Amino acid sequence: MAAKQIIYGDQARKKLMDGINKLSKAVATTLGPKGRNVALDKSWGAAQVVHDGVTVAKEIELTDKFENMGAQLVRQAAEKTNDTAGDGTTTATVLAQAIVEEGLRNISAGANPMMLRGGLEKGLEAVVKEIEKLKKDISTKEEKAQIATISAQNKEIGTLIAETMEKVGKDGVITVEESKGLQMELEYKEGMQFDKGFASTYFVTNPDKMVAEIESPYILITDTKITSIQDLLPMLENFVKVSKNLVIIADDIEGEALATLVVNKLRGTFNALAVKAPGFGDRRKAMLSDIAALTGANVISEELGRKLDSAKVEDLGRADRIIADKDKIYWKESFPLGVVRMKEIISPSDPISEDEIRAYKNYLDKSLQPLFDQIKIYKPTFMIGCSGSFDTLRELIWPEDDETLPALELPLDKFFDLNDILIKSTSAERRNMKRMSPMRVDYMVLGSIFVEYIIKKIDIKELYQSSYSLKEGYMLHFS
Repeated sequence: MAAKQIIYGDQARKKLMDGINKLSKAVATTLGPKGRNVALDKSWGAAQVVHDGVTVAKEIELTDKFENMGAQLVRQAAEKTNDTAGDGTTTATVLAQAIVEEGLRNISAGANPMMLRGGLEKGLEAVVKEIEKLKKDISTKEEKAQIATISAQNKEIGTLIAETMEKVGKDGVITVEESKGLQMELEYKEGMQFDKGFASTYFVTNPDKMVAEIESPYILITDTKITSIQDLLPMLENFVKVSKNLVIIADDIEGEALATLVVNKLRGTFNALAVKAPGFGDRRKAMLSDIAALTGANVISEELGRKLDSAKVEDLGRADRIIADKDKIYWKESFPLGVVRMKEIISPSDPISEDEIRAYKNYLDKSLQPLFDQIKIYKPTFMIGCSGSFDTLRELIWPEDDETLPALELPLDKFFDLNDILIKSTSAERRNMKRMSPMRVDYMVLGSIFVEYIIKKIDIKELYQSSYSLKEGYMLHFS
């Protein structure tokens, strides 16, 4: 075991300060809109020219072990700032250096370190409150372009980033990759994509393109490695009663479990697709949580107290379509907001109360945020609905209409009048309404409130009922 060097007092503080100063001086070069570049020598490959404080900090290793300790302390502060905020690493480094320098000067002069710490914490609270007052939220495309241009040091890149943010919304994901060509390109994808493909070529449905496609699947999400089909049997026995399309996203799936899914797919018992979960460690957990939020699923994780054999159909998410090749999986988003599911969540009284209506609309506000982000861009002008609630709306608004017509306009004034009646009605009163479907008596109130919510939320001008399925739902027309 190598001998340890130990230093104390002023000598230790001086060494730490020297290391902090050396790192801070290099990083501070990149500070602000007028910051300069830093050239980094690599042990392998060509030198790298960067304008990023945290990248510079990560490359610094000092020969003196004690000085290097000081440098690493500030580097940790820069990395934490980068992980939390995504920017501001150079500012964090410069502030850390100034705080340590002044702190050590006062300690050397006899100040109490604990009192200094208390003063710094109080000062932090005051500064944060003041920044809260001074901050300005940016919202326009032009403001986003200005910020991005400063960060990228390039107006063209800044404009492209702002355009991208306008398309995907504040909760969208933006990925920057090195181009194989000479031009900058923007590729926009609805839904979600991650870089893990199917677990077996037996899942392929299109041999020409070597892709597996599955329509309107249920989605099981788990961070567990699946090797035994016994873990899935309790859920599968109930699942086949409601659907035949299943996607499993797991840490890994192999052996008996994978073989059983393949055999059942080939026999036509149910249509399955198995893929490995993306990412590693904490990143994987975060990505699985994102996928669960997007699809309406619950993550089955032993860390959360759930074993795989406890999974239920209610834990599964939904999507309109999933496409996977050997390298990646991609799907379009659907929203699990059917009135049957909503009735279970809201449990409305009879008649429904104002508080329950507010709770329902608050739930829709949160659940449909990705849709509203897109609506800001494309601005739909009319709404088309089919099946379920919309068929009943047509029959209640136009009880004498010609049922052979493929589509019919539902005047907004007539719809709002009917909506008011439905909201105030009891189950018994709805059952006696002319042409009210007995199957829709308990669900029409929530269905009508949902339609009213969408109309008012996005300022729909025209409302139609279609006799064609549209996959049993609603379509917003973007003109």
